[in-house]
Amino acid sequence: MLDIRFVRDNPEKVTEALATRNVVWPAEKFAGLDEQRRSLITEVEGLQAARNAASKQIGALMHDGKTDDAEAAKTQVREINDKIDALDAQRVQVDDELRTMLMGYPNIPHASTPIGKDENDNPEVRRWGTPPDFDFDFKAHWDLGTDLGIIDFDRAVKLAGSRFILLGGQGARLERALINFMADTHISRGFKEWWPPAMANGETLTGTGQLPKFEEDLFKTREGM
Repeated sequence: MLDIRFVRDNPEKVTEALATRNVVWPAEKFAGLDEQRRSLITEVEGLQAARNAASKQIGALMHDGKTDDAEAAKTQVREINDKIDALDAQRVQVDDELRTMLMGYPNIPHASTPIGKDENDNPEVRRWGTPPDFDFDFKAHWDLGTDLGIIDFDRAVKLAGSRFILLGGQGARLERALINFMADTHISRGFKEWWPPAMANGETLTGTGQLPKFEEDLFKTREGM
């Protein structure tokens, strides 16, 4: 999520940085919403000060027997409270829009990140080993897995729909071995192993950056079901 203070203080940097990711940052829209938010806060603070002053007068007026003036002050306080409530509702709406905007755009790349149109512009940092040469044509993994009986796409679609795979035999064993290898490696370096729930709520996925960017790509349950 983009930091609102950094975006506010560095509008040109944000625009230029996101342009390197082929993203157009709506700088004017952000500036307008941010200014509206700060204006609402300032207006509410002014009304709160007026309300506090009027509230203090009520006790003094009642003490002096000026009942009519005290009632007028009470009416003023109620009117101010109504205005504050309305402005607070506007601020919440603006805050939500700003938060959605900041979360919906990618992070600013590090200064060392190479700029390019696609993966062909990625620089090779280092190479380990020598790629082997084979005297036969390669098979795509979906063909190889099906031929070996370790991947079953048709059953996966029946079980869960598209974008899922079903691993069987050596494929399932390989998946389990990789999970164990990863977990054991991290545990040996001082990490603690956890077995989390199979599902996560919207707040959690927002915290991990999955929402709102990838909401259309996520499988989810319907509320209350």
